[in-house]
Amino acid sequence: MAVEFQDFSIHVTEAIEECAVQFLEEASSEIESQAKRNSDFAPRSLKNDWKHIVDEGKKEATVGHPKELALWMEFGTGEYAKNGDGRKGYWIYIEGQGSSAGSNSKSYSSLEEAKQAMAILRSKGLPAHITKGHRPMRMLESAFETKKSKIINRAKQIFGEGMS
Repeated sequence: MAVEFQDFSIHVTEAIEECAVQFLEEASSEIESQAKRNSDFAPRSLKNDWKHIVDEGKKEATVGHPKELALWMEFGTGEYAKNGDGRKGYWIYIEGQGSSAGSNSKSYSSLEEAKQAMAILRSKGLPAHITKGHRPMRMLESAFETKKSKIINRAKQIFGEGMS
């Protein structure tokens, strides 16, 4: 009696890859949608620009936002930065200028000093504002945490059904 070996590894690998891509698309889409909902309180320019990309070749998904402001909203700035590594004290920012202009600006240890500097800038017609930073709003991290159990359950479904 002869035993014949049949190699189905190619079919199994293809099935796993199809399940992986389906899972990544669904999971990243869920997180993107939740990040948009979490951005209701954020400036209008942030809410609808969350996007996800699935790289089928690498079997990875990315959810993110193209605007730098989303980064500052996610992690916070100044004294309120999530890891405590933000700028300390008060500083002035000019409305409409990106962070590169603000990163070289002077910090002020007192509110009075900052107010004086702001008054000078405003007298020159610049829309200057004082800040110590803002608290992290964690739109993306919260989206992941909110959807985590649903995503895990969906992975079990996809890989369970797709592999049978």
